[in-house]
Amino acid sequence: MIIITTSSWTREWFEKMVIPYSRYSHKTFIYFDIGVGTFEQNFEELCELLLLQATKCQKVGLFATSDNGMEIYSAVVDELKETNPKIGQKLKGSHLENFMVATNKLACRSLISACSTLKFSSVTSTMETLPNVASVNFFKPLAGVASKGVFRYEENEIIKNPLEGTINEQAMNPILTRLCQKYDSLKPFLEDKVVGLVEEYVSVDDRKGTYSVDGYVYNKKIYFYGISENIYFEDRPEVFDCLVTPAQNINKTDRLAMYNLYMDVAQNMVNRGLDNQFLDVEMFLFKNGRAEVMEVNCRVFSNQIPVQTRCYGREHDTFALAFDLLLLDEQPKSCDILEKQEPHIGVKPQEIGVCVYRNGIPEIPRGKVISSENGRKFYYHPISAPDSSAHIYVLDANYSTPWTQVRDECDKFHAELKSKYSAQK
Repeated sequence: MIIITTSSWTREWFEKMVIPYSRYSHKTFIYFDIGVGTFEQNFEELCELLLLQATKCQKVGLFATSDNGMEIYSAVVDELKETNPKIGQKLKGSHLENFMVATNKLACRSLISACSTLKFSSVTSTMETLPNVASVNFFKPLAGVASKGVFRYEENEIIKNPLEGTINEQAMNPILTRLCQKYDSLKPFLEDKVVGLVEEYVSVDDRKGTYSVDGYVYNKKIYFYGISENIYFEDRPEVFDCLVTPAQNINKTDRLAMYNLYMDVAQNMVNRGLDNQFLDVEMFLFKNGRAEVMEVNCRVFSNQIPVQTRCYGREHDTFALAFDLLLLDEQPKSCDILEKQEPHIGVKPQEIGVCVYRNGIPEIPRGKVISSENGRKFYYHPISAPDSSAHIYVLDANYSTPWTQVRDECDKFHAELKSKYSAQK
């Protein structure tokens, strides 16, 4: 059982925030860190590790948390299926074409019908100004992370293309370029001049909320898991304030609308070959009940893994279930339980968890986990980008506790830690 760690999701993050609360807490794991080294180096080393483990063991399970973890795992599995089919066929839980469709935002809008109902247009590096597709437009770099590099503008504004003269980052990766040559669907989106997209802006006034809808696929069958809400700052509607699991402010009709959209997206990807893995679809829910895709993530909902692992109970924890999909010969028990639920309900939560994004506390080293005595509050600041936010998690044993109350506890814990560590300076 292998865990890919990154500069965002480190070994300490797993060992202090995830594994102790999982039903697989008794297992021994191999850690493979891609937070250092080049893609090429990590690609070769992961190939060697998987070849070694697949030779020694009947089965190999790998937990890829984030996009860069799933990217390299998908690429390695694709490579091994070509160069060593006997070993490659033992590896589950990734599909390179689906991963690239999901992470390449233009490909996602273009190739998945359920994602193409909003107006959109490609942006190339030869364009001097950005195109207009609606009265209010929203610009996104092609393979951007979170809200980095995105912005909105009016149709009567002339906006200089911020990516003019640049090159598609995915097209610059020789390994991905080589492996993706066999997927005709991807070729138009891996051209070096295709660098971004502009899409119709979804007004805050029209939204009821923005949600992350999670599920997974086992033996080509789609299972609905749960819904989290992405809360944004009122004065900065493209920037996260916090994440809430489970989403509270939705009714049965809302759930059904999001369930139906999720199933449409998931079925498209299953038809392309997705299997035995989680799939996360972020979507807008309009006040009129309509749901629209914001983006698709061909992986677990990374940031909320510590929350989901606890909110839905040990039998349904994200971490263990992700390994079940790879290692079990028979249908995971949690899938059987889900089958008995109404399809738009998913797993009934047992707790509520909130993660806020706040300024880091300089006196606490990056990558270090600070927890409360009761194990329900955590502070963690990723090592990754210098301007990244710290994450403060709070879990409440009563999933009916208002999310605003739990969010306030996050801020109180952050203030307590700031006061404590500033005094020790």
